[in-house]
Amino acid sequence: MWLRLLILAVITGIGCSTSPSKPAPSVSPTPRPRPWYISYGFKSYEEVINPSAVPMLKLALVDRFFEVRASAAEALGKIGPEAAEAVPALTGALRSDDELVRARAAEALGNIGPAAEEAVPFLIKGLQDENSYVRVKWAEALGNIGPAAGEGVPALIRSLGDKEYLVRSRAIEALGRIGPDPNRAVPALLEALRLGETDISADLRTNAVEALGNIGPEASGAVPVIVSCLGDIAPKVRNAAVEALEKIVPDKRERSVLLAGAMYEQSPQVRRSATEALAKIGPEAEEALPALIRALGDRDYEVRRNALEGIRMVEPSSETVAPALLLLLDDPEPEMRKEAISVLREMGYSGSDFINALERIADRDPDVSVKRLGSETLLKVKFAKIASGESIHERGRC
Repeated sequence: MWLRLLILAVITGIGCSTSPSKPAPSVSPTPRPRPWYISYGFKSYEEVINPSAVPMLKLALVDRFFEVRASAAEALGKIGPEAAEAVPALTGALRSDDELVRARAAEALGNIGPAAEEAVPFLIKGLQDENSYVRVKWAEALGNIGPAAGEGVPALIRSLGDKEYLVRSRAIEALGRIGPDPNRAVPALLEALRLGETDISADLRTNAVEALGNIGPEASGAVPVIVSCLGDIAPKVRNAAVEALEKIVPDKRERSVLLAGAMYEQSPQVRRSATEALAKIGPEAEEALPALIRALGDRDYEVRRNALEGIRMVEPSSETVAPALLLLLDDPEPEMRKEAISVLREMGYSGSDFINALERIADRDPDVSVKRLGSETLLKVKFAKIASGESIHERGRC
């Protein structure tokens, strides 16, 4: 009996302890945090970056949360020159104990531009900031303020020796944008260019060349070094050198003489870049025509090709260049032979020496495409001579 009672008690206890299952209480989703600008009366970010928002953004620059101060500075930077009235407040933000706020404030001042001139002395001090990101942004700001930041030139020159690559790079860019006294800046930029030869990236050299170009004709003392940069291993440095020469030596005829001299350089790449730049000058490069003709005999194929294009763009008389172009009909490169044929034909040259060379090419040239072009050109030249009443073996122009 007692055993039955014990079993019944156990069963009853289990039953009493087991309660019907209930659905799990629903978890309310965590409310999304409100954007910082809501508390300043803005309904959307589009309102924040509207010039009418500047007064409220000035207040946000002294908010107790650094994230809000940094966001306000960023918004003022996006507004740009129309946020000029915030310059004093942004200048005050440069003294923030938070790196992000200091960097964003500097960036905003740079975006405001020349109207931020009063902040220049404070930005100069920032070039010594312990945070490299801040130093980068403050150097950028001085450059964006432009000539009004002229007093920052000595500090930027000192920054060319900064241990951080990006700081050096931005300091170079800033010197070019400020357009400073060339007597101070050009030597410093040339030194930076020399130091840039050991840099891992070509960006530093590119920036230095661009900065020298931005100084303009007053950087004429840097021309020999810039010409040497035409032979840099990095294409972007070479391109920057060509553009810098255009700014420093704006007169096309004068620049063509300069580039013609560069074609005596030992570096094939300098000669390639020089002939390519001459081709872009066009008819005003007539002073360089003798150098271009001489370059048709260069041992480097690209130099010969660029020189031929330069001659085509100068548009000289056929009698002046025909002897050299006829020599190219024996060039080892098929493309050069084809180009020489095309240029002579474009010039309307129909001398008997050209006809004889075309007959030989049509008969014996090892390249099928050259033979075909030679045959087609031969027929056109002969028919043109017949139409003009000239003898086929008479030297002259059609």
